[in-house]
Amino acid sequence: MWIRQVKAIRNDGNASTIDLQQGLNCIIGPSNTGKTGIAKTISFVCSGNVIPFTDVTGYAGASVTFSTEHGEVTLQRSLASQTIQVSSTDSDVEPGDYTVARRGKNKRPINSVLLTMLDVDEARRIAVNEAYRTVAFTWNAIRHLLLVPEDQIVRPEPSILLPKTTRNTTMTQNLSALLVLAQDETFNDEARQESSAERHARRQAVERFIFSQLDIIEPRIKQLEQLERDAATEGKTVDSYIEKLRNTLQQLEQQRRKTIDEDAELVEHISALHQENERLDVLLAQRETLLGQYDSDLARLDLQLQSMRHNREQPYPDVCQFCHSTVHIDPPSEEDIRARENEMSRIRELRNGVAKDQESLRQARIQVTQSIDEAQNAHQSNMEQLHRNLEPEARTIRQRLDGLAQSERIRAEYAELTALRKRFQATLDGADEEKVDYTKYRPREWFHEDFYYRRWATVNIRPCTDTSQNSRIVHTGRTSCQNPVRVTASV
Repeated sequence: MWIRQVKAIRNDGNASTIDLQQGLNCIIGPSNTGKTGIAKTISFVCSGNVIPFTDVTGYAGASVTFSTEHGEVTLQRSLASQTIQVSSTDSDVEPGDYTVARRGKNKRPINSVLLTMLDVDEARRIAVNEAYRTVAFTWNAIRHLLLVPEDQIVRPEPSILLPKTTRNTTMTQNLSALLVLAQDETFNDEARQESSAERHARRQAVERFIFSQLDIIEPRIKQLEQLERDAATEGKTVDSYIEKLRNTLQQLEQQRRKTIDEDAELVEHISALHQENERLDVLLAQRETLLGQYDSDLARLDLQLQSMRHNREQPYPDVCQFCHSTVHIDPPSEEDIRARENEMSRIRELRNGVAKDQESLRQARIQVTQSIDEAQNAHQSNMEQLHRNLEPEARTIRQRLDGLAQSERIRAEYAELTALRKRFQATLDGADEEKVDYTKYRPREWFHEDFYYRRWATVNIRPCTDTSQNSRIVHTGRTSCQNPVRVTASV
């Protein structure tokens, strides 16, 4: 990745452009001609806080174009904005709006774009002090590697490996960033070392844990002691007391299973009684319907019989009372009357039989209903026996057995925690004076042996004979001008 173009944009849209070449670019010129402004512009566009222009210049924003292996990425920023617009032809860099801040609600941090172009993972961290404390890798940690001010070049120390700084932590961070770029070094949490404040906090946390465990176990000890007192009250040892409780629990379990089995048969019997009761209801309804039919038949036959007897005593008139025509109807005979009487006698006998059958069914239903009530009462008694007596008593015995079975473990646990508390209390004495001999992090010791950070090439810079206003030839090399690089600035 390298910077191809730097542009300062005016309010009217016109721009001043600096086109750079891949490799080393040297900006050479008299003082107060804008050389430093170019570096400030790059820093500002890449999330810097210092505005590179004054109001006199008339510039309203700036942009920087990076060339990568897969295309170009342009960052553009207004002087009055914290938002950076990114346009990209590199598939690894997503275009859009980014923010100068490390985190944004609706925008992504520009640091992610800059690290992506460097092929550095956003999650990469670098060490910043002797105790291996790490911070996130940011563009600011490697900015000095790309933009080298004049006062850095001329000083005796190497400007890239040991950049000018007023804080040791910044120097450590810069060297760690160089280790990541040059050797892909990783500073994971395993190398991180514990500070005295962290050690103190850790000891306090362990202390709180021990006392919390003791607070939990105290009630269990009291429960154990109560069980032992109960055993002593009965004049028995704990083992014999446990044996007695187990026998009682076994008897309760047997009684519980017996009650459940009996209740299962009882529930089945109740179901059969309900079915019988429903069958009797159907039979009673049938008998009631049949009696109604017999009563209707008897009423019909009785009416016919009375009419026949009336006709024999008072015959029909010979003349119709309405049309005065002759009417001839034979009066009923004695045989007809006896036939009706016999039919009525037969139906009465049938009705009496149905009535007797109905009464027997009614009595049977009363008995079935009584049996259902008795069975349901017995079922309810079984449930109360189970839920109020057998199960609570068995649960109480199990709890006692569990408590007694855990007695030795509880005592051992309590003794262990108490001893640990004593050891820990002894350890805390003079803890503030504790000194830990840790291996300190020294970034220069991490560089490979072939990384010559004490030796650097001499750079000879002189103007060329080209007299054009906006063009300079820079010759680089130890002793001779071997690699000319042309830098053109459209001012």
